[in-house]
Amino acid sequence: MGGMANTEKVPSRISYGLPPKGEILWGNQIKPNTKAKVHALMKLKLDERLKKSKQLKLLLAFLRFDGLEGLDLNDSGDDDNADGPPDYPGKEPVEVVADYLTEVRKHVYTDLGNIYQGGLFDSLNKELVVTVPAVWSEKAKDLTLKAVTKAKFNVNKISLVTEPEAAAIYTLKDMKEGPGQDQVQVCRDRLSG
Repeated sequence: MGGMANTEKVPSRISYGLPPKGEILWGNQIKPNTKAKVHALMKLKLDERLKKSKQLKLLLAFLRFDGLEGLDLNDSGDDDNADGPPDYPGKEPVEVVADYLTEVRKHVYTDLGNIYQGGLFDSLNKELVVTVPAVWSEKAKDLTLKAVTKAKFNVNKISLVTEPEAAAIYTLKDMKEGPGQDQVQVCRDRLSG
């Protein structure tokens, strides 16, 4: 897909473009001169506990590069409504995350379809593993799954795993199957008693 750069992580950001075209841009397609509003860190809106966070508001302001003029760093205000991150116009956070994930799915499935041609990719069993922060509430995890479902990945299985669990599983699997595989052993005798 044109406009995608090779980076370790695709930035979690989306822009719905200006009318009348309204083209969706996402990740590295969004350039610094993009005129339409850019939505970044949208997955954080899925956790309601962060909705009233002044610290999150400050973080979003710094990361949006909207400029720091007029930014009030006084954390003593009493206005609960002004305390959360800004709302996304016309869309709920689940829809914004689903739109972003839909673009990711389209890109990945196109690339994999080119690699596994002749209908092979479509015939493969696919499993999607979604990672979430360890501190997320059950409601935030549920909203994440709803966004993934709306993105229509068409997979056989979806697993939701916390980020620390995913890192541990990956590390152990890499150690077990990689060059240092003799360094990891399961001691069943100790586990039984």
